[in-house]
Amino acid sequence: MGTHHSLLRCSVIIFLITTLSACSMLDKVDEITDKIADTATSTTAVLEDAIENLDRNSADWQNVLQGTVGQLSETASDTASQVDGILNRTVAATGTEFRCSADFLGQRVKEQLKNILAKLKGQDPQPLRPHICTTVPDNVATDKIPDPLTHISFSGYNFDISSELKAYVERTDGSKRNITSKLNMPTHYSMTLPFGTTGAVLGSRDQRILVTWNDQPLVSVGITQPGLPECEEKEISFTPSNITFIPNRHTDGDREFAGHGPRVTGSVKLIEDVSAGTARKVKMRVQMKARETKKDWTTVEGQKDYDVFSFPSGYKIVQRLTPSTTISSFDYTDSNHRDDVINPGQGPARQLIITGDTKGKDVGKVKAVVHFNQVRYKIRQVSNCAAPGSTPALLIKPIKMRMLAP
Repeated sequence: MGTHHSLLRCSVIIFLITTLSACSMLDKVDEITDKIADTATSTTAVLEDAIENLDRNSADWQNVLQGTVGQLSETASDTASQVDGILNRTVAATGTEFRCSADFLGQRVKEQLKNILAKLKGQDPQPLRPHICTTVPDNVATDKIPDPLTHISFSGYNFDISSELKAYVERTDGSKRNITSKLNMPTHYSMTLPFGTTGAVLGSRDQRILVTWNDQPLVSVGITQPGLPECEEKEISFTPSNITFIPNRHTDGDREFAGHGPRVTGSVKLIEDVSAGTARKVKMRVQMKARETKKDWTTVEGQKDYDVFSFPSGYKIVQRLTPSTTISSFDYTDSNHRDDVINPGQGPARQLIITGDTKGKDVGKVKAVVHFNQVRYKIRQVSNCAAPGSTPALLIKPIKMRMLAP
């Protein structure tokens, strides 16, 4: 009897220990799981904020990346290392020979942050693609090869990520020959095409050099044969008509701000649509978000691109003269039922008249009426013409050309 009692007591003790240990372990698992979920949520929010900041001002990419690394370094070191890698890679591209704009680099940074965010959310990242922003020269005169013209220089980004980056010479009959093996890529942001016996050799029937990625054109460089007229260079200007934008994505809360703000943020961005190096259109991208400042956080947001100007056929952008920056941003908290007049001070938008909180239901009434500044460009003819003056100085002078991918 005593032995049986002792065995029963031991069994109860072992059961209690096992049960308590299991409960303790489950509590610990819940605690760890909660921490992991909180970290993932926090990391996602930091990346989303960084992407939103780049939407407002892509030229500020360096400060945005440095701030993002700082926020993630303690709670998400792996993600912080990935962002730091983007920062180092982009900083490396800003040397004296790099001719792309800060806006161009900001767009490339945003693409990479979106891919990190997609992976965190269990989504498939978008494949990164090469981009070209500048070619020097942008028209090749065959009678200047090999002296003084020895090569073409391309500035851009992600030249090292794909074997699908190709170069061709196109003849007047439309046929092409592959000259990809002649390309030199010393860095991920610099590429050259030499001429002569060790490079590309041009013939009398060649009309242009094409650089493509996955069979999609990245840039086209015209080839000038002797005897053609001089390429025209001129200035053009236009003022886009007013745009009324109504954000249509109701993403949170009910349909009423109820006097709680909303906080209104957004931007108007000028986008130059370029295909194979030839200017096509100017677009204005209007982005807006209105969010209630208290629970239940009613939110409406949206984004839309508008075509506002078409360039004449066969021209390249030499320089955008005005506005000096491509983005007009706004960020304020509404305090009444009246429309708000916002004067950004710089960028494409001269003035915005914004409807935020209203009497009654607000979703569907929130809007921004955009009034624009004048836009001026210097453009150059690149088809069926000779480079201006046909002098060595003009042929080798760096020409900055903004080429933003869609």
